[in-house]
Amino acid sequence: MKKLLYKTLVFIALFIAFDYGIGLLFTSLEDKVIDYPINYGNAYLKAARNLEDDVVIIGESRAHGNFIPSILEDSLGMSVVNAASNGSYMSQQAAVIRMMLNRYVPQLIIWEVNPTSLMETFQSDELDAALDLTPFYKSDSLSRYLVQQRDGYEWIKMQSNAYRNNNKLVGLLLIIASGHHDDNLKGYNPLSTSGYIFPSKKEHLFDDDFSKYRYDLLKSTLEFAGRKGCRMVLVSSPQYEITNLNSTIQAQMFESLMDSLNVSYFDYRCDERFQTDSTYFKDCSHLNQKGAQAFMQIIIPEISSAI
Repeated sequence: MKKLLYKTLVFIALFIAFDYGIGLLFTSLEDKVIDYPINYGNAYLKAARNLEDDVVIIGESRAHGNFIPSILEDSLGMSVVNAASNGSYMSQQAAVIRMMLNRYVPQLIIWEVNPTSLMETFQSDELDAALDLTPFYKSDSLSRYLVQQRDGYEWIKMQSNAYRNNNKLVGLLLIIASGHHDDNLKGYNPLSTSGYIFPSKKEHLFDDDFSKYRYDLLKSTLEFAGRKGCRMVLVSSPQYEITNLNSTIQAQMFESLMDSLNVSYFDYRCDERFQTDSTYFKDCSHLNQKGAQAFMQIIIPEISSAI
């Protein structure tokens, strides 16, 4: 019995030491990649901890490939960075915005977000994406809340450094392996088209699908930015589709919220200038490089007028 107890205690001690070592390793890796050029693998870390640009772009893959900082900088006369993260959702983006605003206040945040962010449908995917917030689990209350929504035992599992970081190692090492080069693109991810193959327009129809929780989260985040003195501009990028989104309750609630808070919202999702030319698109949801450049020329006057 004593031998079993001794072995158990030794095992527990070794596990604690191993887990502690894992925590030190990932802290070291995060400290290293935070000084690397921004990309979707370290965008959250940099936004939360060391960005200092005048204008910050937040969103998911559409923001990542549709907003070109160099063009915006030339037109606005401000420093601009694209801190979008592929596969992220509105709730994670809200957490990152709040962490950034608690550290510093940019002159403008361009948030690529649209009425689909108020839909209940994406809840399971959004919970999986919340794992991207685990580096901030102990330091940020909203990040902690979002992660804990995954299941009732998540708060227990998150006490382990190994569990909290098990999906981060490959991404961090890839950033390091890419080399510390000049960041000319400043987070922009140009999307090319495969030869002369362009997408066919798709039909994307929505049911009425409204989440009061997501509405409240978006509202409180915009109000928080307002109290911090940060100007917010919300944008919905062009997509190559036929849709009824603007007739749904989620769209009506979204636009009503923008009006009530006096927040500028520019909706280009179904803009005719893009709907008639498939060569602007990588696929039905994303502009290619040609499309992104054309979009910048259209959106810049709108952004300038909102500042």
